[in-house]
Amino acid sequence: MQYLKEQSGTVILLGVIITMIILIIGSGISVLVISEIKQSRSFDKSVTAYYLAEYGVEDGLYEVRKRGKSINNINESNVSAANGSWSRTGSDKRDEVATNLLSNNEYILVNLYDFNAVDTDGINDYHANIDAITIECQNLSSSTADIARVLVEFFELNLDSMNLESSSGIIPNPSVHFCKDPGDTSYTAYGNTSITTNKALQIKITAIGDAYSLIFKACLDNSCLAPAQIMDKQIIKSSGTYIQTKAGLQAEMELEPPW
Repeated sequence: MQYLKEQSGTVILLGVIITMIILIIGSGISVLVISEIKQSRSFDKSVTAYYLAEYGVEDGLYEVRKRGKSINNINESNVSAANGSWSRTGSDKRDEVATNLLSNNEYILVNLYDFNAVDTDGINDYHANIDAITIECQNLSSSTADIARVLVEFFELNLDSMNLESSSGIIPNPSVHFCKDPGDTSYTAYGNTSITTNKALQIKITAIGDAYSLIFKACLDNSCLAPAQIMDKQIIKSSGTYIQTKAGLQAEMELEPPW
């Protein structure tokens, strides 16, 4: 009888251990299943938010390309759709052109024009009312012989041929400007230049030596107190929101200048 009692106790203990192991395994599986379900739901929300953002972009493209709306006039905020919402902004201008590094002999082109500019004779001349520009850059070289500079060249639109040509006295001649003196860590701005023209402008900035942190700005006055906006790519930014989950999308289109 004593032997049977000992056997009975061992069986009970073994049963408890097996039950605990099953519960632990079951709990682990449940945690994994719940985690997968949460991730799946989160993914579904993200996909829905992305599609809402995509709808905002596609609708913006339709407004610009089919209905002829200005890209600066397609902004929308919290438009309801599919139990969520989307918001959108459009732009084709920026305040400055910046580049971290313009290597030796590399150049950037900046187009300054206004599609809606009309001269006193009623003819569209595309001038952007730019009176001055400012260029800032740094030279990180410690060698006096390797001081970074930029070559600034101006071109204006010939309205007869609709081609860009070198300026002819109306705006500054090509000139070279130092980024900074060796050892000077502060920016040196290219002196403001009086520009007199009623045509669209293109400015070519070529690095002579490596020019770092180059920033170009245009101004509506010769003292550069009134900044001008610079024509850029057409950009549509859209964000979608679905059950507190957000996704964003951006579309870029190259602008066709008047030349």
